[in-house]
Amino acid sequence: MKNRIVPFCLFLLLSTWLSAQAVVPEDVYRSVDSAMSEQGAPGLTRVLQNHAGSPWYPRLESYVIKRARQQVAANDLDQARAVSLALVDANLDNQEAVELYQSVSEAITKRDAQEKKKAEQDAIAAHKAQVADSK
Repeated sequence: MKNRIVPFCLFLLLSTWLSAQAVVPEDVYRSVDSAMSEQGAPGLTRVLQNHAGSPWYPRLESYVIKRARQQVAANDLDQARAVSLALVDANLDNQEAVELYQSVSEAITKRDAQEKKKAEQDAIAAHKAQVADSK
């Protein structure tokens, strides 16, 4: 029984120590939030690249993807595209970020096409109204 307790205690201590190393520092979260709050997120790639070698970097990427999805849900597609592009620039191997970038870009393309179509319809309606008024 004693032989099992010692390895178990060592395992618990080691796993606790390793999980403590994988926590993203609060100042990094603040710098990411600050970079993401700027239009176009110009400093986000630099922040991500500065911490790419950290053991908690995958958690940081997950956090950025989560925030980008929140921006999509808030219909801030241009900012979400900039954030996902910064994440792809920092780590091209992140397939989830690549897929998010592609889907946001497609949504922006559809939105722009709808806006163009609506503007054309409004212009046609205005022209018809002008013709009707001149008669």
